[in-house]
Amino acid sequence: MNLALRNRALKFFIGASVLKLTVVGIIAYILTAFILAFIYFAIDGIESVDKSHTLNVLDYLYFSFITQTTTGYGALLPVNMGKVVVILHSIIGIAAPAILLGLVVTKFLLPSQSGLRTSRQVVFYPDKKYFRFRFFNAQSIPLEEVEFIVRFRTPSKPGSIILDQHDIYLGRTFAPLLTYKNVWLVNTTPSDPSKANKPKSHGGAQVKTVLSPWHINKDSTIILQVKGTFYQSKHISTVIFDFNRVRCGKFEIIQEKPPKINYKNIDLCKSVAEEVCRKCAFREHCQIQDRWS
Repeated sequence: MNLALRNRALKFFIGASVLKLTVVGIIAYILTAFILAFIYFAIDGIESVDKSHTLNVLDYLYFSFITQTTTGYGALLPVNMGKVVVILHSIIGIAAPAILLGLVVTKFLLPSQSGLRTSRQVVFYPDKKYFRFRFFNAQSIPLEEVEFIVRFRTPSKPGSIILDQHDIYLGRTFAPLLTYKNVWLVNTTPSDPSKANKPKSHGGAQVKTVLSPWHINKDSTIILQVKGTFYQSKHISTVIFDFNRVRCGKFEIIQEKPPKINYKNIDLCKSVAEEVCRKCAFREHCQIQDRWS
């Protein structure tokens, strides 16, 4: 599967509610029946038991839906290549509801992410040479025993499906608690351009490294996890930042009082100044979106 498509699918599954996931699954199931109905029509793959009956559009749709739901009343029959399509269609009809049910159950079993709100971008601070994540606790109770984890993934070589995964060194990895509607920050360990810490392939092995702008490209992703406990119930928030969600500059200071914190102001970011970008030690190999050309 294409890496970018896989990342989008993973982000959708992590961020989608159970209702949204169910609705999308049902729509996809119905569209499949319409597509197969067109295929039956295109290959002239069915016929009526009543030889005097002339098939119409409704007949093809009817046959497609009863095949997909494995009902099969017998008024219409597959012929020629239609028999091959029916075999595949029946497998889809049985497997699709099982897969959808499995995804929905998995969403129920996964720890809730509703307690944390994370900025939709990660920002590189060129003056401090670290990446910063910003988020807040949207629950009215504190999140306790909080652990921060940042991982970086990139193909071991261009076009490869094998991913190198790096655990990123952080300024801090633990906090006793995150109080209600206060903004919290997690910084990576500052990177040192003099050490030429460019991304290296490890053949899919997981290693620990310092994250620098030289790691960032269109095939890379940064993953932030915030784990903690609400009333003795384990919670986890996972956010995936792709290439287009990495900025260079600074998060703007939130002026409003804590109760007014929301996605709109937690995401505000000031882009890097041109003179700072041109003097940046990482400029030579940097691909971050906000760099000055």
